[in-house]
Amino acid sequence: CLFCCPHHSSDIMVLDTSDNSVTVIPTGAHDESKWQGIAECNGKLYCCPYSSSQVMTIDPISRSVGFIDIKQPYLEQSKASNYTEGLWFGILAFEDKLYCCPLNADE
Repeated sequence: CLFCCPHHSSDIMVLDTSDNSVTVIPTGAHDESKWQGIAECNGKLYCCPYSSSQVMTIDPISRSVGFIDIKQPYLEQSKASNYTEGLWFGILAFEDKLYCCPLNADE
């Protein structure tokens, strides 16, 4: 299956490549431009926070969604602290760690 990170949608799109069927997983988030990019690490999927104050996690087996809060003091120091300009753009998993590429985030 292919899991698609929701940027403007409130749902995660899941494409089953064996039969080309599409299903969705609701996130409960309704803001725009929330996440940009997705990476797998240790069996879970992680979505890069574009204009969200949380990293979204997806368990592809149970199809459940969770969130990891980004520390607020860091966000307040960022030049894009209102999140609308996009903090990070893209995500990479390497040696059990995740890295998000800064767009308007200071780090």
